[in-house]
Amino acid sequence: RPPRSTLFPYTTLFRSGFSVNVDRLRETSNDAFDLLRRLPQIQVKGTELNVVGKQNVVVQIGNVVQRVPASELSSVLKGFDAGLIDQVEVLMQPPLRYDPDGNTAMIILHTSSVFKEYMGGVIGTEIMEGERKNDRYGGYASLIYNRKKLYWSVAPAYNYNTSTMREDVTYTFPDRSYQLLTPSEGSSAYAGINATLQYQYNNRGHLGLTTSVNKRKVESLFESSERHAPKHHCSFHVTDQHLQRSHLEEFLPLLLRPLQPQFAIPPYLPLRQ
Repeated sequence: RPPRSTLFPYTTLFRSGFSVNVDRLRETSNDAFDLLRRLPQIQVKGTELNVVGKQNVVVQIGNVVQRVPASELSSVLKGFDAGLIDQVEVLMQPPLRYDPDGNTAMIILHTSSVFKEYMGGVIGTEIMEGERKNDRYGGYASLIYNRKKLYWSVAPAYNYNTSTMREDVTYTFPDRSYQLLTPSEGSSAYAGINATLQYQYNNRGHLGLTTSVNKRKVESLFESSERHAPKHHCSFHVTDQHLQRSHLEEFLPLLLRPLQPQFAIPPYLPLRQ
């Protein structure tokens, strides 16, 4: 019997990876992307999906490999209902055709019996508001058809991100000060659509076509100002109240030497008794 993980009791370990029974997790997950972020060894940062120890990720839903760029995997997975997934299998050593260089992991979403005769989709929105206008707005949708040997899907997505930053730093040196003020703001927008068509002509062979159209737009505004200010600073502290006038006459010209071009030092300084 394959060993089970003590940390994740519904996880079964095997030589080339592991599998997780997600019967309970799918009930509290919004979509497939939300489900995967809760599984061991899978890291989600923003819209990026990674497996620990691997540089690339290939995702297969049912018997359909999602041949889309890594940056668009999140859009595809968000458009797939988590309720259609029974089990998630992670292969650290997938077949050679998917992992020619040894740096790729494969995530397989095993679907429930409902998906064998299925037509449906998902529509969703995202609104994330942060401090100082660091916000994200998005929307995604999918329409999936799967019956017998034919599968097709269409998944449009859109997101808009804004960010602002303000740098206000003053550097102080012995002879000058330097102030740098750099307010900046920017935005990025993405709109795209993915479409997949696959036909299974026998038990071991598939014929498919996938296409992707997307557009990105980035706008940035950086304003920078600098200010240099000379620094003239002189401090004098007498610790000996009985310091003689002759000592002052020798010491003060050395102390005030950088400021001599601006004013003259009197030959004698009266001392207060």
